[in-house]
Amino acid sequence: MYVIGTQLFWPLSDARIAWNTISIIDPLFTITLIILVIFSIIKKKIIFARLALIWVIFYLSLGYLQHNRAEKIAFSNALSRGHTPKNIQVKPSLANLLVWKAIYESDNKYYVDAVKIGLKPKIIQGTSIKKLNVVESFPWLDLDSQQAKDIGRFSWFSGNYLAISRNNPNRIIDIRYSMLPNEIHGLWGIEIKKSAEKNEHVEYFFNRENNKNALKKLWKILIN
Repeated sequence: MYVIGTQLFWPLSDARIAWNTISIIDPLFTITLIILVIFSIIKKKIIFARLALIWVIFYLSLGYLQHNRAEKIAFSNALSRGHTPKNIQVKPSLANLLVWKAIYESDNKYYVDAVKIGLKPKIIQGTSIKKLNVVESFPWLDLDSQQAKDIGRFSWFSGNYLAISRNNPNRIIDIRYSMLPNEIHGLWGIEIKKSAEKNEHVEYFFNRENNKNALKKLWKILIN
């Protein structure tokens, strides 16, 4: 899958490989692993190193199983809407393997929902947004300009999961990542300027608005 990932085959290929089996930030996985490694060093006992390896295999395997379950539910949800989904992608939400963000494309729109994989799997309905069309959104943009090249580079980086921000028509957001798994509120993106010089780069931005409220809402989704 071509997402943020790692360029495993560089320099033969610039493809970025990722399996999306655990969150980018997952304290349960990381802290447990660190504790076991530290114990193996301090106690000088191989048992803790073996436990660390078992923990890694167990947690990644659990993430793989949860990923497959979430993907199947997301596909069924798309079909229930009468859509023919393309490019379905699911990824765990922040610091857990229970709630997953699901994205798929249909009729030049991206649909985003949350999938909770517990004893009783369920869909937390999300929203949709029109897929980025550079020519339509920025008819004034010189396609030979540095800004146009930067858009192309950002599109490669994000796997083409791009849309125009609802808060600013000159901002392009990466819709794959948000604090809440059922929302479209890109954590980062680029801003295009109509007044920019031909060789001027776009501006990169981070979106940190209402992160605390989003974390509270995510916690409610996890415990309900």
